[in-house]
Amino acid sequence: MLDDSKDSQENVKQILERIRPDRQVLLFSATWQESLTRWVVEGGLSNRQARCVQNSKPVEIYVGSTTVTACRSVEQRFWYPGVNSFWADGSEADAQARKLEALCEAVKMLKLDDTQDSIHKALIFCNDKEGVERVARELKYRGHRCEAFSSNSSRAELLDLFRCHDNKLPMLVCTQVLGRGMHFDDVKYVVNYDFPNRGMVDYVHRIGRTGRGNKKGFALTLLEELDLRYSKELVDSLREIGYSPSSDPPLPHWLEMESRRYPADLLEKVQRQAEAPAAGCRGRRTRPRARAGTGPR
Repeated sequence: MLDDSKDSQENVKQILERIRPDRQVLLFSATWQESLTRWVVEGGLSNRQARCVQNSKPVEIYVGSTTVTACRSVEQRFWYPGVNSFWADGSEADAQARKLEALCEAVKMLKLDDTQDSIHKALIFCNDKEGVERVARELKYRGHRCEAFSSNSSRAELLDLFRCHDNKLPMLVCTQVLGRGMHFDDVKYVVNYDFPNRGMVDYVHRIGRTGRGNKKGFALTLLEELDLRYSKELVDSLREIGYSPSSDPPLPHWLEMESRRYPADLLEKVQRQAEAPAAGCRGRRTRPRARAGTGPR
């Protein structure tokens, strides 16, 4: 797994330490980031390691866009339930309950637990283990067939059951651990119950679990107010693959309007606020303020 994290860079260093300098080195990533190039060029590698990469002029080969862009075969939809019955004034617990209601509405709308013969499976992504357990427990309580993919479960058995070409396990609730480098033949739907903490790169990888092998996929993302700091990147990504106000599906007008509220120079400030919650409010996310036109689309 090649990304711009310190763990990934350290893994690359260890690999290159064991490679002869005259060997060709190939670096792959579905979402190549410029920071990786800078890391190699600006001294992230030792002299011996750098010679493996820099002896010859590097050749860059890419398919599609060089920016973080989602697959064209995945239809992307976004719900920001700001002014409808999913959200109501009240405590943070009330807000989370409303969000679960929105998820259950999506399960019904997309027929994720349909018992018909056709096989359409779904991955539901949360950002942490606690969220996975909570969401899976609520879905089971409401009679939906799903399992939580967490450290408390038998992961190998669950994956085997989920990959079976039947409808015994139509939904798997998981974290980012299944959001990258995993292939599933029958996954038609991806639901982001939580928008990824690491932003667009993980988002693109998550929804890339569907729409594979020349098949069409569908991704639904539930957004909270704090997630709107990524609205400009989302809109730019959607436009690059052909979304517009007149396309089918259309570029959500409310999302485009929100993208103008979060200029690039404010993103870093918002990120710092998100990573340092106020004392006594550990892990708490800002509850959305009501805005016209920001209901489910």
